[in-house]
Amino acid sequence: MGFAKKYLQSYPVLIGIKVDSEKLDVCDAIASTELNHFDLDDSVKRIYVNNHLSECQIIDINNIVSDERPELNLDIFNLEVVPAIAKPVLAEAFNFRKFSQMNTTIQLTDLEQKIFGFLVNAKNAIPQAKNVEMRVAGGWIRDKLLGEESDDIDIAISSMSGIEFAELLQQYAASNGIEGVSKGYAVSLEKSSEPTDEDSNPDLMVGGIKIFGQKVEFVPMRTETYTADSRQPIIQRTDNVNDDVVRRDLTINALYYNVETGQVEDYVGGLQDLQTMTLKTPLSPEKTFQDDPLRMLRVLRFYSRFKDATIDPSVLSALKDPNVQAFYGPPKLAPERASTEFVKMMAGSKPSDAVRILFETGLYKKVLNIGDELNDIDMDQQNPHHTYTVMNHILSGLENVNNIS
Repeated sequence: MGFAKKYLQSYPVLIGIKVDSEKLDVCDAIASTELNHFDLDDSVKRIYVNNHLSECQIIDINNIVSDERPELNLDIFNLEVVPAIAKPVLAEAFNFRKFSQMNTTIQLTDLEQKIFGFLVNAKNAIPQAKNVEMRVAGGWIRDKLLGEESDDIDIAISSMSGIEFAELLQQYAASNGIEGVSKGYAVSLEKSSEPTDEDSNPDLMVGGIKIFGQKVEFVPMRTETYTADSRQPIIQRTDNVNDDVVRRDLTINALYYNVETGQVEDYVGGLQDLQTMTLKTPLSPEKTFQDDPLRMLRVLRFYSRFKDATIDPSVLSALKDPNVQAFYGPPKLAPERASTEFVKMMAGSKPSDAVRILFETGLYKKVLNIGDELNDIDMDQQNPHHTYTVMNHILSGLENVNNIS
């Protein structure tokens, strides 16, 4: 009882009810827990019961739970595995709480509703745009699902280039007397100040436009094919969202919000990974990192940003792989691209944890351009005043500075 009073007010509760149906009626056992008398607010989120039950017993359990605590989730499976489940759940209580509570319905602001309403009306009224599909992609949907607001509205579209669609929107607004819609303008495909070769391809041009004061960018869905000696992919426009999704860096960044249906679309398991904050890649991590080695740093950036994030073992394995690390650097990666990600990693909530992985995987030598002739960073400092290795000394200092900040 002392444990419950101390912890169960703040953390989710995992309730397991194991019943020997030959000795005790399962419904009596469920009812005896007095689910409707828990003085724990909404902490109890999920109930597990063993599957050695008849169909009618399972129906009875469902009825009891739904009547007394309709907000609870009920799972039927072998309770012998519950201890294996409970341990990581208790260790990552915040993850479990997020998994239980995340709402996969996007809550739009008034401005977002107004913008998306305008887009749907315009698309339906413009003959050239009748086949255009509009999906918000990237950080906006990830952050909205996490309960954070975002003004980074990037919309992946089919059937035409982004600039063409932006210009059609401006013409529609002007002809219908709709104020607050600016002139469309071209944006680099990489959204940098330096145009790329693909920016001269009219099919691939990104279009930007301000709608009711909000910048919105339209990006044509595309495929990317990489060669071993260049970071610049061969890009082709596609109308198939399944082709577009696999070019993205992480599954949590590969979700879409369909502007017309108002539904979240998940093609690579991004919702589950976002709920558990597991960093995975849409394709194999080896291919994802070889195609664009910057994605290795992006993994660490998001690991640092989200306090409860974990990195999938397959991704960690790829980060350690010397054959994968060999792609990091010229000609596949320009240093100026890496610096942006490195700074964002250091500005996260747990930079020392991210840097530890950078050190322990050996990737730091590539990122910091450190030659093999130097001693490894885990060397003893051989100094009576320093008990830490060089690596742990750096990490301790970084953690302390971050905590002070």
